[in-house]
Amino acid sequence: VSVLYWQYIMSGEPPQKKQKKTFKYEDILSDLEKADTMKVFWQPVEGVDGYGDVVKEPMDFSTVRKKIQAGGYDCDEDFEGDLVLIFNNCVLFNPIGSFWHDEALRLHKVMCDEVFPAHGLTADILPEFEQEDDEAAQDEEDFDDLMRTEAATHGGAEEAQRAREKEVEELQRESQMSTTDLLSKFGDPEAILRASRELQRTRRMPDVEAKDAPSSSSASSSSSNEEEEEDTESSEN
Repeated sequence: VSVLYWQYIMSGEPPQKKQKKTFKYEDILSDLEKADTMKVFWQPVEGVDGYGDVVKEPMDFSTVRKKIQAGGYDCDEDFEGDLVLIFNNCVLFNPIGSFWHDEALRLHKVMCDEVFPAHGLTADILPEFEQEDDEAAQDEEDFDDLMRTEAATHGGAEEAQRAREKEVEELQRESQMSTTDLLSKFGDPEAILRASRELQRTRRMPDVEAKDAPSSSSASSSSSNEEEEEDTESSEN
């Protein structure tokens, strides 16, 4: 007796329908794996301190695929539930603004807006995911508004705005952080600008100290002149 027959006996669903659903789930999972270019969710999380204390029901793409192949999903809701669990675990464990947290939000949105509709399914973005997306977008908008205000305050010239953008870009390169990460770290756009200017100030300090300090050649010359004056005085005496 085939495996499909036993699945039919256990679930009451015709084998052909069960097999068609399995293929659909595998196609959806493959599309999500392609969207996860960094392979963040492909395998179980292992060796991360404290992960098991926070995440009580781990899930990942490889586990979902095994369940698909074993006929473990009786309905679309169960399949979607495990996918959402993957992203929710990541959001729960990783801080806002981190790469992992942002990837979970991005992949969940891709699943709801692109992958599921392409396969005839619907999935709504969970309120907590949507709220965090809105907060991140608002932070970005506040930052852009501040940049425009700063430019207007300092004459409104395009050069002024570009100068401030350059300050922030320099801070991003130095810290290897995105604008979202900077907002998460410093708390508000004004603090980012203060941090970028402090970075520029500290970088200029060695140059200023070097200008203020006497050079070794000038110090040597001064010492030599003093010695010559002393020799002259002694010879005169």
